[in-house]
Amino acid sequence: MAHVLTAAGGGVRRALAESLAEVARLAAPAEGAPASLTRSPPLGVAADRYGDVAPLGPALLALRRGARALRDPALADAAGRVRAYLRGKRRGGLWPYHTGSLTTSIDSSLVLLGVRDRRAVQRLEAFRADGGGYVPQHCTRGVERGKMTAGPRVLHWCQPDYSIACLVAHLRARAGAQPSTPAAYFHDGFDTRAGLYIANPYLMDWFAALGLSAIAGTDELRGRLAAEVLAGMADDGGFGTFDRLGSTAAALLALHALNVPARGLRRSHARLAELWASRADAPPSRPFYSSERFAWSREAPWTLMASLMNPDSAERLIRVNGEEHVVTLYEDGDGVWTSSMTALALLQGIRRRTVADAGVVPADADARGASPANHQKADVPVHPRYTCATQGAYIAGHALPPYIRKREEDYHVPG
Repeated sequence: MAHVLTAAGGGVRRALAESLAEVARLAAPAEGAPASLTRSPPLGVAADRYGDVAPLGPALLALRRGARALRDPALADAAGRVRAYLRGKRRGGLWPYHTGSLTTSIDSSLVLLGVRDRRAVQRLEAFRADGGGYVPQHCTRGVERGKMTAGPRVLHWCQPDYSIACLVAHLRARAGAQPSTPAAYFHDGFDTRAGLYIANPYLMDWFAALGLSAIAGTDELRGRLAAEVLAGMADDGGFGTFDRLGSTAAALLALHALNVPARGLRRSHARLAELWASRADAPPSRPFYSSERFAWSREAPWTLMASLMNPDSAERLIRVNGEEHVVTLYEDGDGVWTSSMTALALLQGIRRRTVADAGVVPADADARGASPANHQKADVPVHPRYTCATQGAYIAGHALPPYIRKREEDYHVPG
């Protein structure tokens, strides 16, 4: 299917070729380990490389799709090397975020976007909670192998996460398994949809689009999601107030998963190609975050002043429902996440445009159960989650609040 590239403009073709080559270079280097994300804590704590497993799931997905669409043996070879690397990182049949860290459902779900493994998808049911949601990791109030100790600073990590339920629903549908989360769960959490570790609203929307497209009885939600995402489109076709490249790629992936016709998104694909070309001038993407309860206002005055005077550090000190939290951001300094998301979005757009022009529906479409619709840029207000000036404002105002409970017993900690 090498002819698919003829359907795209020169800038889009170039961006697709470059992003796929970058994914192969970073995720499957000829020598050494794959690229990693960087963990960037607050309050002057040194950053370190952290994220050499889970972020490679979308990289593998991009390489697999690129190899198939372009019939490129080099991409197929790179995909094989990433697949072998990830299979070597399994622990108990599932995956951690980083080599040697705790195995979790969220990180395993990210890996399984690229790795096809029905047994692993079934193993995710071990994290299923009452009501159909999934907890990120197993927690304990003591110390147990394979479980996170639920101390006061991270107690809020011990509860079902909407983003995980969405990913698992997609993975189960792709594996031919029946959904294990009822449609009511997705309806109840839709308006406040967020993830405990997802630092970008459009990335959350991609996961939501994948999940809703796998669940019967969510047609109305799919329409609302498409309308809300489209409402956030800028005049130039891009998305997002921060991380414009990552936001635009994720928004396009969400819209493709919802079967929004690619013809209406050509301007956005062209804008994504432009953002890709100018990526060296932009800050690195920060797709993930984590937060801990911490009374940062009681820190030594000089430490606090130094953080507050630096805008990048200040947005990591937040208050949510009266609680002070410090935020750690996970940055894509190497570019493996950014190149993967860009390649996936451009591949999906070219593939859908090509098959639409031919009058057929792709057999491996992500939007299972979603009916094609001629969505236009929606005449609805832009949701505040898309207008936050900084990533810290999004986390403080939208990502974290649904997960801050009033009582300790509201969290999911056995024992």
